[in-house]
Amino acid sequence: MHCHPFECDRTSEPIAEPINAGICFINAFRSGSITLYIKTHDQFSASIKSPRPRNCLEHECNFLTMRHDPVAHTIDMTWHMTAHDVEHALANVADLKLGSQHEHPKADSLLNAYFVDHLHLSKDNSELQWQWIGKELEGENLFCYMQVQHMNSLVGLRISNTLLHDVFAEQQNKVIVEGIGGGGPVWTYTFNLGDGPVVHGE
Repeated sequence: MHCHPFECDRTSEPIAEPINAGICFINAFRSGSITLYIKTHDQFSASIKSPRPRNCLEHECNFLTMRHDPVAHTIDMTWHMTAHDVEHALANVADLKLGSQHEHPKADSLLNAYFVDHLHLSKDNSELQWQWIGKELEGENLFCYMQVQHMNSLVGLRISNTLLHDVFAEQQNKVIVEGIGGGGPVWTYTFNLGDGPVVHGE
């Protein structure tokens, strides 16, 4: 397990006004940029770009981007993974058939339950809970959106990520932590099989 700071490429193409689809508005870009609009009591927007490193094979890595919003006191999370990998991991539970006309009616809740088992976030000795926002499929790329509320700072955030380690021994889970608005460093933590948790900012 290791981490390193890097500057994120924050350039993005102009976006069209999204169609109102209820609580969640999502625009996806083939370049890898994801713009997520969530309308809650206080409307906010976040644009997250998580390019796949050249040394990371398509089916060996997934990327969880965590962006802190100090105004809304939230962590907005986008989890990018290969759809058939997570379908394989849950094959003994249900046939998800993500993105098809026969997608499992409880696909969202099954995915979220799997994430709860493999992503553990805590701060000040308290386990953090997130709200499931939704998901989007672009080819084999699955993007899942979650939000943690009541977060004043990410310093001291304890992170453990064992997603897909139960089925793929070579799986690498990358967690990208950044603040909102740009200009500062972005931290990447890599979790391999057997790695323990990290504490952000220490």
